[in-house]
Amino acid sequence: MLCDVEYLTTKTGHETIKINNMLIHSKYNPQREAEQICQNKINPNQLNIIFGIGNGFLYDALVNTKVNKDKILFIEPLEQLKNNRYTLCSVIYGTQTKEIELGITERLINYSKEVNVICTSNYDKIFVEEYVKLLKLIKEIQNKNTIYKNTITKFADLWQENIIRNMLYSYNSSNLSDLEKTTSKPIVVASGGPSLTKQIPLLKNIRDLVMLIASGSTIHTLIKNEIEPDYIISIDGGMINYERHFKNLNLKYAELIFNITSKYEIQQKFTNRKYAFYDNEVSDHSSVFKQIGLRLPLIKGGGSVAHYALSIARYISDGPIALIGQDLAYTNNLTHAEGNKNMREIDKKYIENRGLVEVEGYDGGIVLTDYAFLTMRDNFEEIMRKIDRPSTIYNCTEGGIKIGGMEQKSFEAFCNAIPKCEITIKNSTVSTEHNIDSYIATMRKEKSRYKEIIILLKTAERLLESTVASKQFPTSTLKKLDTIDSKFQQLLETTLISSVKDPIIMRVMTHYNQKENETQDESYARVYLQQKDLYTNFIEVIEKCSTYVDATINEAEEMRYGVK
Repeated sequence: MLCDVEYLTTKTGHETIKINNMLIHSKYNPQREAEQICQNKINPNQLNIIFGIGNGFLYDALVNTKVNKDKILFIEPLEQLKNNRYTLCSVIYGTQTKEIELGITERLINYSKEVNVICTSNYDKIFVEEYVKLLKLIKEIQNKNTIYKNTITKFADLWQENIIRNMLYSYNSSNLSDLEKTTSKPIVVASGGPSLTKQIPLLKNIRDLVMLIASGSTIHTLIKNEIEPDYIISIDGGMINYERHFKNLNLKYAELIFNITSKYEIQQKFTNRKYAFYDNEVSDHSSVFKQIGLRLPLIKGGGSVAHYALSIARYISDGPIALIGQDLAYTNNLTHAEGNKNMREIDKKYIENRGLVEVEGYDGGIVLTDYAFLTMRDNFEEIMRKIDRPSTIYNCTEGGIKIGGMEQKSFEAFCNAIPKCEITIKNSTVSTEHNIDSYIATMRKEKSRYKEIIILLKTAERLLESTVASKQFPTSTLKKLDTIDSKFQQLLETTLISSVKDPIIMRVMTHYNQKENETQDESYARVYLQQKDLYTNFIEVIEKCSTYVDATINEAEEMRYGVK
């Protein structure tokens, strides 16, 4: 992008500029103008996104303030204004959406949505389209962060319980690594979008020629049509997932592939073979994994079971992969395919309440979707950028939203390309030798670490309370608290505690912002309450996790003695 840039000398001797004959800064005193913007418009507790750096007056003013430089991001659409002197605050030049999105997302820590947009004078008139796109992008990022934050807050405790309770089933089950690259057979990944219904007849015709993976609740649509998959993927940690989709599920041969954050009752009741894997919610380097010799494969996923299904399909097979029923949109005004227990028809009220938006569809038309689905699309596109052999992965949904990074192909064309001869499947090596005594001993060590952490945190609480009378933190107390915090972090990293710590950290990091012109007493009160919140909440969640460990130890002991 090229524009006509003219440099002018102001009455104060500063050099201001015009872009396309529009003045960008004050023609009298641009330095004072920038200082006033700093005082009146910059919010030190939000991410300040400044559209247009111009000749750098606001940049210079910000450098001389106490505002955290991580809270400042300049977006300059005109690359010819690039200046190497801008090194202290981040500046993104050009209009590349991905770079701008990454720059904003990296600075909105703890899934914050606190953004303050400042438009440099006349930039919104010169770069109309770019400014509108930036505002839209910021809104999308804020909506995604809200979804992420709400999800983490709502499900953290469920995930944590499942991680601990699923250790026993992961230990006693087969390992997903047993299936790694065991076939080159084509795989169909079936999801529950409305477009799945029209693909069922074709799926029946080629069922014996492909490996079929069902994403969670999709199992009911398949069973209703007398189709049983080879594998069902389970990642959902909620009880409703078990109650609605897995309880009393009668399957002849289908096997279960489960994430260790999925609802543990599913693994508890599922009688066919099971394969365990993990994602970034918990590290397989924790001492618990090492002590019982459990090495699960890390599978790249996202906000939907279908993301894991795609990654697992590639993990299992080198053959072509077709995604069907992956609408990520309300195709034909439906939420799911027929036969899915979650299916409903959307109406005007639903559209308004969910804030549905129009985007490009599979066939180039317009479809209705929401920000949760858009996040899922972004997750698919991120997976496709890193997945092995992406050219052999096809979106055969023939409906819904367009997913970038994969070829849009009709399911019929995919089916016609399937070899009619039998494809050899390698035998997987499945180890079934498990030492329950070793498992129980390891989990008892896990519980002892919880006790040690709680003692540390209660000591920190007492030290904190000792400062109330003086309303200040003596150097000796701060050193002791730092030592405790360091030991606490080290111990925590050796445990299975992972997801429940995130909501605590998000709240503590975002709810205690420093006030402008804060007094010494106000500063003390803020830090005191912040630390108190941290210690109290960690004690509470660790005590709760201790009950989960007790439950898995009791169940393991019942297994050891053959108690049903």
